[in-house]
Amino acid sequence: MTGAEPRDPSPVPRRRRHRRVVRQGSETSDAPGPSEEETAAGWGEGSTSSSDDANDDRLRRDVPPHW
Repeated sequence: MTGAEPRDPSPVPRRRRHRRVVRQGSETSDAPGPSEEETAAGWGEGSTSSSDDANDDRLRRDVPPHW
């Protein structure tokens, strides 16, 4: 036998294991400042000044935040 021949030739070649591909992302490491949509009150819809939102005001007061 020569060194180039395999010792046990099998009829079906073995499949190689899948290798995960990792590509460089386009994100930067520094975080941007607040967006124009962000307010001091949070990411909500914003406060309305009409008096018919009494139920909404009660819910905002009674229900805890979900985050």
